Amino acid sequence: MRTEDRSRKSRRVATGGLFAALSLVFLFSAALLPIATYLAPILAGLALLPVALELGAATALIAFCAVALLAVFLVPDVEAVAMFLGFFGWYPLLRGRLQRFRIAPMRWIAKFLLFNLAICAAYGVLIFVFSMQAIAQELRGIYGIALLLLGNVLFFFYDRMLERVLPAYTARLRPRLFGQNAR
Repeated sequence: MRTEDRSRKSRRVATGGLFAALSLVFLFSAALLPIATYLAPILAGLALLPVALELGAATALIAFCAVALLAVFLVPDVEAVAMFLGFFGWYPLLRGRLQRFRIAPMRWIAKFLLFNLAICAAYGVLIFVFSMQAIAQELRGIYGIALLLLGNVLFFFYDRMLERVLPAYTARLRPRLFGQNAR
């Protein structure tokens, strides 16, 4: 193997590791601030976006799996980890494929369906597998429905934010991190 090829491979591994570590740091922040239970998984998922854009989907998936595995064992906020594993960690990586739907209403129906299924599954695992009865108590009755509706509104804005983050990353941050000839 040529030195240049090894150097390129080393740079890819280091880049993936750096953004995966940043993602894990964001998840750790959920333990420090109670409000970060939902913000931390969002930021952790966003931290993996440069890996997908610069190194490809396969490398981003490996980085996601590494962060997920470490988070399960190291991050004390179980709900934040569940939100990362259940949706916010992998959605930014999958969003590009969902954007391929030509008909906008179909695209939004698919996104909202995916969001609701993933979030309900994540909370189902927390409640029924891990027996987190405190969360079950919080989600009983109208409060749980209101929280899910609010989650859908926030998801809409989250998706719109992703739409704006990608061009901003490409125009401003990518040249600073990887030089003008990135990818």
